[in-house]
Amino acid sequence: MRNLTHPEPPRPQAFMKPVPFPWRWALAVVAGSLAAARLAASLDLPLEAKQDALRLNRLPLAGVPVSSEPGNPAGSDGRAPRLDVPNGSGTQNPTTAGQFRTGLFMGGGVSASDWRARENSPLLNGQASLADALPQMQVPTARQGTTITFGLRSARMGMPYLPRSVSLAFGSVIEPPAVDEAGRDIAAIRFQYWLPEPYTTNNHANAGYYWSPHARKVYAIQPGPITITWRKALAYTAANFPSSYVNPGGGTSSARDGANTYLLFTEPHLVSGSPAKPTRTIYWTEREFRTLSKPVTIPSSKVGAV
Repeated sequence: MRNLTHPEPPRPQAFMKPVPFPWRWALAVVAGSLAAARLAASLDLPLEAKQDALRLNRLPLAGVPVSSEPGNPAGSDGRAPRLDVPNGSGTQNPTTAGQFRTGLFMGGGVSASDWRARENSPLLNGQASLADALPQMQVPTARQGTTITFGLRSARMGMPYLPRSVSLAFGSVIEPPAVDEAGRDIAAIRFQYWLPEPYTTNNHANAGYYWSPHARKVYAIQPGPITITWRKALAYTAANFPSSYVNPGGGTSSARDGANTYLLFTEPHLVSGSPAKPTRTIYWTEREFRTLSKPVTIPSSKVGAV
């Protein structure tokens, strides 16, 4: 309740000065740069196109206008224009095949199907009208009845960054599988469930990965598809070995070590050509550091002499 006998003193008013015009642009640029930096920091590199991550349009409950017949194909609401009925623009152009469907474009353009007939056409000598020349140019056209309304003279479609989904970056650590031999989730105990060293019969020669006996880790050293076969840490005997087990990834299903038998699990990976860490400079080490450094082999075809 306010005291009417002793009114409150007037409170100071705070006024905000208008920001000068050049400073408004500066603030906008700074805000845009911060937003771009935040967006760039949230991107997972390397960039790739994941075909299995494409989203389906599930918002229209009745379907989408894939065709002029409801339910044919599945998901069509029948609202696609019919060829015998003029559409909203007054034309009877057929709809583009594959509309409202998920697709992956690798690249393309507009090209003539018969270059010889195109070169020898008498209508392409500069005397005919464009409407008459378009069919001879062998480019896509649109018609209103029998009259050509427009033609697509050129077009280009680009390619995605990567056509395949990668699971590992070059040089990254390959961890044991996060599932067991039956596909059940064991991410919390994966390092105890599988032995750290992959199964090998030739000391990991030409394996596409590097097994470090000192770090006891596996590293991805070859871009492209690789497979790694892991051994289950729990050993079986002849009495309790599951003879019906089949390796889901193909290859050998078990390995014997004396009286013990180990289940094998093969897991595929696709290694990216982009490195997991920034590149570093390798320096030559001599004298007292010679026994501590790792020798670097340089092919003679690359460097003839040092």
